[in-house]
Order: sequence, then structure tokens, then C-alpha cells
Amino acid sequence: MKYDRQKDVAICAACNWASSANHVTPDVISTFKHKYPVWLTGYKDWKHIKAAAKKHNESSLHKLCLDAKLNYAGKSQVAALVNSKAQENLRRNRVALEAIFI
Repeated sequence: MKYDRQKDVAICAACNWASSANHVTPDVISTFKHKYPVWLTGYKDWKHIKAAAKKHNESSLHKLCLDAKLNYAGKSQVAALVNSKAQENLRRNRVALEAIFI
């Protein structure tokens, strides 16, 4: 959950990210917008937020969005690691070629 200070609402960061960036299928987004729109636009009932957030966090739609966010983050970490290894190989190859040709 994240707090939007300007609107004074709580928003589910994972669900908002997954639905706005289309990291889940359109039917999941559509279902989410119809069943739980408040977690995308903002939840204001501060008296009942604890129970509502617990119910939301246990929902299958939230779990799908959270999985999508975690998988995306994992893929970007793997991509960064692969990129750093490629950069290291490129540097070593340049050094080797310079030793041969210079």
C-alpha cells in the first residue's frame, strides 16, 4: 500500500502498477476495475482500512498483480546482471585485441 498525500487516500501500489502498465492481461484489469476500483483510485475509509486491506491482500487479483510486479523486478535484475557480464566480456576482449594489434 502507498499513501497519496494530495488525495489523502491509500492505493495498492502493486495493483496500480500492474493495471496501469498492462503487466497483467486485459481481462484481469477489467475484473479488477469492476471488483476493486477503490484500490486503484484510492481508499478513504480510514476507520475500516485495516480489514479492507487484509481482505484485498488475500484476493486472487491482488496476488496476480503482486506476482507480476515481483516477476518484472526479478527480470530487470537478471537483465542488469547479464548486461554487466556482457560489458565485462567486452572490456576483456578489447584489452586482448589491443594487445594483439597495438
